Amino acid sequence: MEDVKQVACGSSHLAILTRDGSVFTWGEASEGALGHGERGRHVVSSPKKIESLDGIEIAQVDCNKGRFHPHTAAVSVDGNVYTWGSGYKGKLGHGNADDVYIPKKIEMESAVRVNSVCCGGIHTGFITSKKISFVHLFTLISIQSQFFFSPAEGELYTFGCGSDGR
Repeated sequence: MEDVKQVACGSSHLAILTRDGSVFTWGEASEGALGHGERGRHVVSSPKKIESLDGIEIAQVDCNKGRFHPHTAAVSVDGNVYTWGSGYKGKLGHGNADDVYIPKKIEMESAVRVNSVCCGGIHTGFITSKKISFVHLFTLISIQSQFFFSPAEGELYTFGCGSDGR
């Protein structure tokens, strides 16, 4: 394995981000959560590179913490967000509840740059900045599928299930 920069653990799958910006996933491959384009439920027992992200340098990755409806999200160094997996309740941010089997970019205003993303069980959140440089001005922490926002400049976006204050 190449130099590991980050490890993200979900309840049924994992993701590794390497220093060169590549993403590897493994674990239970259901509802597209691993991002390899495979359908059906099976187990991938060792890290497998997400080939569809080749040419996109990823800065951060996260996996959902819920027991059901797994999904994954990643932020590129240029501030774009890619999501894949279960689209339950619209938590992938693509305007529908469809499952996505390979990483798909969330369409946003061109001036919006995402700094950090976090996957809850049935929702997702990210923090933006309208600055030109990719700077972590914010902190987004996930604890038991709850989001805590430490504001500076920028905005917090959430999508997916909106019940119980999510």
